[in-house]
Amino acid sequence: MSDGLKKITTKVQTKLKNIENKVKSKAKEFNERVEEIKEEIQEDAETLELFDTYRNELYYLPVIEEPDNAYCFLLNIFLPGTGSMYAGYLSKNKTDKNVNIFIGIIQLLTAFFIIGWIFSIIWGFFIFRRGSGIMKFVKKKYK
Repeated sequence: MSDGLKKITTKVQTKLKNIENKVKSKAKEFNERVEEIKEEIQEDAETLELFDTYRNELYYLPVIEEPDNAYCFLLNIFLPGTGSMYAGYLSKNKTDKNVNIFIGIIQLLTAFFIIGWIFSIIWGFFIFRRGSGIMKFVKKKYK
């Protein structure tokens, strides 16, 4: 082989190795993102399963759009019941509105016994999950 042909062959091999490394890097990034999506789907599936388990108890859970659902959750953590009352205020369904304001008042009054605070956090979490992710597509079953 001539020197010119060896140089060209070396350059081609170097470029092929660079391309191969880039492809491996992109494949690794892709696989990592796939794993993240699988974890998100698993979390949503677990939440849906929990939601289905307590569907009758969560009958009046309002659908609050983002970012208001996060505000409701945070309010329920730091000021028990206020997030539920705010969610009731934002709810478009009159029954959900009345029930959530009532639930918020109950949470606020029982927060001193810790049970209201815990209930407030759990209810806030469900409000948050109901308004974001896959749960916002779950239809409410009215009795």
